[in-house]
Amino acid sequence: MEPNSVYQKTRKGDDEIKTRAAKLAPKVRTMLILIDGSKTRAQLDDMAKRLGAPADYAAVLEGQGLIARLDNAAAVAAPAGDELTRFSTARRFLNDTAVDALGMRSFFFVLKLEKCGTRSDLAALLEDYQKALTKASGADEAAALTAQARELLA
Repeated sequence: MEPNSVYQKTRKGDDEIKTRAAKLAPKVRTMLILIDGSKTRAQLDDMAKRLGAPADYAAVLEGQGLIARLDNAAAVAAPAGDELTRFSTARRFLNDTAVDALGMRSFFFVLKLEKCGTRSDLAALLEDYQKALTKASGADEAAALTAQARELLA
C-alpha cells in the first residue's frame, strides 16, 4: 500500500459507523471514523500509531469493504463546500466520535451538540470534547480526534 494513497469510507463503512454490525476493535473503529477521503495513507498511519491502532487497520477495513482506495484523479481533496455542509460534517464527526468513545455517557454532550447552530458554536465545545475523550480514551486519542475536529471547523 502506497503512502500517498488516499482512502474513503464506502457506503458500507458509513453504515458501520451507525450500526456497529462488524464489531470492529475500538481503535480500528476510530480509524474508520477518521478516514474521510482527504488524508494520505502516511498521514493515517501516523494517526494510527499515535492512537495505538493496529498496523493492519487499513487492510482490515478494506478487507471488510468499509473503505476503498481512491484513484489518483479522485484523490484530490474535495472543495470545502458550503457553510451548511461544513457545519454538518463537523457536527457529525463530533457526534460519532463522542458516542464511540463515551457510549451512554455521551448523552449530555450530544445534547449540547444539538443546540449548536454554527461552526463557532461547535468550536466552543472543543475543550469539553477533549476533556471527555481524554477521560474515556486517553490523551493521545483525544488529541488526535480534537485535531481532526479543529481541521473540520477551520
